[in-house]
Amino acid sequence: MPMVFPGGAPIVIHVRRDDEDYIVTDQGKGRYEAEMMGAGAVFMRLARQVATASGVEFDGDQMFAMRVSRDWLPNAVIFVATASRSAVEMAAERMIAHVEDTLRSRLKTALSSIYRDRAAFDVDVAGASTKARKFDAVVRTGDKVTLFDIVMPSPVSISFAIVKFQDVAQLQPVPGRIAFLGGEIDGADQTLLSQWASVTPFNDNREFLQRAA
Repeated sequence: MPMVFPGGAPIVIHVRRDDEDYIVTDQGKGRYEAEMMGAGAVFMRLARQVATASGVEFDGDQMFAMRVSRDWLPNAVIFVATASRSAVEMAAERMIAHVEDTLRSRLKTALSSIYRDRAAFDVDVAGASTKARKFDAVVRTGDKVTLFDIVMPSPVSISFAIVKFQDVAQLQPVPGRIAFLGGEIDGADQTLLSQWASVTPFNDNREFLQRAA
């Protein structure tokens, strides 16, 4: 199919003739892709409702459309592929949101322990454009200001991070800028982000945060 799963794997649909009709399935590839991302349990909770909304079925392993006529075969292929991809995408988004919430909580706990009232969270900072940019945390130590933000491996999170770090990097004086990665992101995106912030895997180690701010 001319579409891929969130992890980049191609979507392959299997068609089997059954007398004069056809059976169309994703052969469990959607479930497999979700499990590879660690979102298998979430996928299983979502798959059946996604299948129903897409006009196909889910049997606990495969997305499938059973016994469609030749005239309906192209539609069945598209419906099964779309359901498979949609269920994986939704599972990935739910998993990413859960991980992001966990990392934000850990960051807040660590910075509060170290800096107490010098740390603030979920703050708006006006960039050079004068537009308010939201960051997960800000630490003020004397005249130094350091901004922290968690960047997740999703196009929206990455794009927003690049824009807001670029904006605040043009302030005077320039604040410190730490981009914590909540997962693996594309190398090109990481290179672009690193032009505007110090990019590092998430780290709530006390010594690291003391050096960072």
